[in-house]
Amino acid sequence: MKTQSNFYLFLIALISAMGGFLFGYDWVVIGGAKPFYEQYFGIANDPVMQGWAMSSALIGCLFGALSAGKLSDRLGRKPILILAAGLFICTAVGTGAVHSFTFFNVFRLVGGFAIGIASKEPIKSIVDVNDNRFLAPLNMTEEVKRACAESGQQVPDSIAQIAAVIYNSLAECYASTVKEIEGLTHKNYEYIHIVGGGANAGYLNELTANETRKTVYAGPTEATAIGNIASQMIADGKLKDLKDARRCIFDSFEIKEYNPDL
Repeated sequence: MKTQSNFYLFLIALISAMGGFLFGYDWVVIGGAKPFYEQYFGIANDPVMQGWAMSSALIGCLFGALSAGKLSDRLGRKPILILAAGLFICTAVGTGAVHSFTFFNVFRLVGGFAIGIASKEPIKSIVDVNDNRFLAPLNMTEEVKRACAESGQQVPDSIAQIAAVIYNSLAECYASTVKEIEGLTHKNYEYIHIVGGGANAGYLNELTANETRKTVYAGPTEATAIGNIASQMIADGKLKDLKDARRCIFDSFEIKEYNPDL
């Protein structure tokens, strides 16, 4: 099992490294081909067409970057990256196969668009989730945007970026709270247990594990009802004490484990 995990990790790292290499290669390779395509398309003495051939991909990149957020909101980030990979292949084949300067630039635009949607970086902005401004705002989305703008950070421009700001901010808040508790109690806690509805927020639980560098156990979701039943079982002698009740609950319900990334 460990060998399979190591191979899977190696495969992911290899694909990521090759993706980064090909990303840069697709971007700058046009410079090396310049003398050849200029002669082939008869634009060696036309500076305007030379400039268009070199810069056409930048136009596609601009539109790709502008539309990446909306596309990710509708389709998700993974399908967009798969789309970008397909467009990269299309560009590589198309620019090498066409005999028309017009279609050459069409494929350059397609390649630029792929670069734009692939290079959309995740937002890093963080807000103070304990700020009173977030208790009952008229529009939470606009309030998050204003908080980012007022603190001089990148302002989220899509639903996906709004969600990223909120989740990242919550995870950072959890991490600072854990440090505060450990400082007050002079104890180091290896695990974090999340119960109730928050146990269903898988992505937030992953972020929490990474921010706190601790293992997160999520579940059960029906914490209130289960806690009431456990209290009655302790009173009735079915369970010895609180420790016994916790062990019974842990063994009886689905508990998901989230570990920090290496």
